[in-house]
Order: sequence, then C-alpha cells, then structure tokens
Amino acid sequence: MARLLAVAAGVLLASSAWAGAQSPVLVGRVTEVTDGDTIHVALASGPIIVRLHSIDTPERSQPWGRQATAALARRLRQGTEVTLRPITQDEYDRLGAVVYLGDENVNAWMVQQGHAWAYRRYLDDAQYCAWEQQARASGLGVWSLPPSKR
Repeated sequence: MARLLAVAAGVLLASSAWAGAQSPVLVGRVTEVTDGDTIHVALASGPIIVRLHSIDTPERSQPWGRQATAALARRLRQGTEVTLRPITQDEYDRLGAVVYLGDENVNAWMVQQGHAWAYRRYLDDAQYCAWEQQARASGLGVWSLPPSKR
C-alpha cells in the first residue's frame, strides 16, 4: 500500500478537460490485461496494477469471462497509453481507477458493450446502471447468454 501511495504521490497532478475539473491523473502504458477488469500499467515512477472502478466482469473461468478479457485486451493493447483517474485502493493493493483511452472512459465502454456490469458495491456514478440496462435490453455481450449462464 505504501508503495502505491508513493508512486501516486510522485506523479504530477494535471488538469483534465475530459473530466470537467481539476483532478489527479496518472499517465502510463498498458503492459498486461489480466482479466476483464484488471490491467497492469507502467508509470514513469514504476508499475502498478489497476482495477477498473465501478465495474465487474465474469472471471476468466466463468461464462463470458474469456470474451470480456479479450475485449479489454483488444481495446488496450500492450503499449497503449492510458490516463487513470484514481478513485481508491482495494484490499489487494490495486489502484481502483477510471481508465481513459484518449477521451473515452474504458470502464463505461466495457459496460456499454455488455462485457461488464455496474459494480453496485463500489459505484460512484449511476450512469453505469443505465448503460448496463441498455446493454441488457440489446442482448449485448454477457446479456446474450441464457439467464442460467450469467
């Protein structure tokens, strides 16, 4: 935990036009996509593990888990530059963050495409629930599976 805080403290705070306010941001490059909601990022100050905040995806061994992982890996190929808006740190010392690819909120994209659902336990933006409902209604991603497989 102290290492992650030191890494974050060592990174310059920047203004974020896409977030609509001044907020701390970290910029780095994706080194690995672990699963549909976890990535490894190399910052100038060192590597970190990032948990995409406000979303959850099936584990790789569960139905749609491999597809969710593959979708995120296609979106965030190794070496892709991302901007992180830190929210929290979880019990596994992962940085909980909103991940941006340019101006696009990747966390939201995963939900909109049906690869993830709103993680209500850690939700800070109700819009994720609306995006989930749209994906459900459209039968996208995990929502294309029979209810017994979700």
